[in-house]
Amino acid sequence: MGGVPGRSGVKSVLGVQLSLPIPPSVNVYWRHPDQAYEPQAEKKQMSTQQLLAEAKRKGKWRWGNGSRERKHLLSAAGRRYRRSVYLQLRGEGFLSGVINGQEKAVLDERLGLMVRYHFPDNRVRDLDNFLKGLLDSLKYCRLIRDDSLFDKIYVDRGAVRRGGGELLMVINKPEAFVMGYDNGGATIGIV
Repeated sequence: MGGVPGRSGVKSVLGVQLSLPIPPSVNVYWRHPDQAYEPQAEKKQMSTQQLLAEAKRKGKWRWGNGSRERKHLLSAAGRRYRRSVYLQLRGEGFLSGVINGQEKAVLDERLGLMVRYHFPDNRVRDLDNFLKGLLDSLKYCRLIRDDSLFDKIYVDRGAVRRGGGELLMVINKPEAFVMGYDNGGATIGIV
């Protein structure tokens, strides 16, 4: 397998199928410690001014620069997930092993991504809620410079894997992913 130009000892990840743990849902990945209190006007039959006054009185409304400030912090589950992705990719030789802000990302070009989630059970899940944790973790690892590099992203749900879920992922150049229609149904493949 070829390496990454200018990065001795780092394997190229392009076109390789990787198996990673399933990320936490975006609803769990981020936490909002100062989430404002916003009672619903239709339930209380209150005007906007009354709602604001009630929220200020209860001390659950914050103002900053004319607008409400909200903090979005990475949750403990999010930190554990991105660290596990980093350790796995580093162990498989896809990363140089340094995260210091100065390290150049391994991939800094237009990309395509194919993801298949094999969940551990049949619970109802929105596939799009699991994508952000994966992309943020790839950026944290410095595998990619930014998640805006992805021009094509294909996501689907695979068979249930009892006893532990799994995420299968392939990163490649966008032109390597083709989408076609066969007998009325869409098919996606890698060239």
